[in-house]
Amino acid sequence: MRFLRQALIGLVLMSMALGLLGYAGYLGYETYKEVQSREARVPQARERVFTVNVRA
Repeated sequence: MRFLRQALIGLVLMSMALGLLGYAGYLGYETYKEVQSREARVPQARERVFTVNVRA
């Protein structure tokens, strides 16, 4: 009887762990799809400015 109880507890724990891993994978996949579906933002062009110390 002890073996059966330990086996069932092991199966329950393993199924919970696999369920959590599956849920984490699902959340990662949904996040990836959300990021990929956004429009690609073009960075705004900025003028480069260089400064120089001038001695007269």
